[in-house]
Amino acid sequence: LRNRNHPYRQALDAELGVVNVLDIAEALQVQRSTLDSGTTIVVCTLQAFRVDNKEGRKVYENNGSLMSHFDGFSSEALSELERVGDKLVYSLANVIHLRRPLVAVDEAHNARTELSFDTLKRLGPSAIVELTATPATQKNPSNVLYSVSAAQLQAEDMIKMPILLETVPTWRDLLSNAIAKRDELERLASAEAEETGEYIRPIMLLQADKEYQDRQTITVDVLERTLIDDFKIPPEW
Repeated sequence: LRNRNHPYRQALDAELGVVNVLDIAEALQVQRSTLDSGTTIVVCTLQAFRVDNKEGRKVYENNGSLMSHFDGFSSEALSELERVGDKLVYSLANVIHLRRPLVAVDEAHNARTELSFDTLKRLGPSAIVELTATPATQKNPSNVLYSVSAAQLQAEDMIKMPILLETVPTWRDLLSNAIAKRDELERLASAEAEETGEYIRPIMLLQADKEYQDRQTITVDVLERTLIDDFKIPPEW
């Protein structure tokens, strides 16, 4: 976003005019004139703000260089900010809250906990835009404004590898198909190695479930035992 020749930055400049892009360290020293004179984008991780105990986190600490940011606001606006006792905290988190930011959360499916929601609430967002491949549909469901199919991404050359998706009735059938595909790729890789001297080792990635008390799941142990017993995969593999 700092690169003025990048299409993302060019789109921002064309739409918003003056744009400032800061990281957290820079935001902790930001001048009020910067926020007043244009659009400021602070790029950070949610972890910079997501804590049960705010002690020791600079974004929540009193910061003398930010005092001027709070001048001229109504008592009603200031009443929404976090305080220690009856004293207002001159923190970056409170500065952001005052500005009622638009918050964009990437990989938003990883920010669905109560702590994440409490963290976002502290920032006083005017709106939250989620970017995710798996929007929530059950608890705290996402309000999907726009969706893009894999075919559209492929047409725009935004997918950098082929994706072949097939569904099968059971997970053991899936495992069998996956092992057969890896074996097929192994044969192709060995033939390539004979011709070129370069060997590429095909690998298969398996995602196991967590272990729950109230239901049976496909855990790491279940997968490992199935691979060894049913498919005769050597344990050392």
